[in-house]
Amino acid sequence: MGDFMEHQEILDGLAQIRQIARRLQAGTDIPTLERTLRTIDTYCHMMQWQLGGTDQLLPELSAAESHQ
Repeated sequence: MGDFMEHQEILDGLAQIRQIARRLQAGTDIPTLERTLRTIDTYCHMMQWQLGGTDQLLPELSAAESHQ
């Protein structure tokens, strides 16, 4: 079959996606893009939560954690 990623590799990739999505969201003034990027951040957060990468229920709280 295919090569499987390690658990931490998946969490690291999701964190990178969230960081890029937040940066792009901050850099646009197009409402549909802002909303789509927020949705991407939310879905990545949900995957991190399901994998035990965060215990925060709200994406905004886990994003604030990663900036400290």
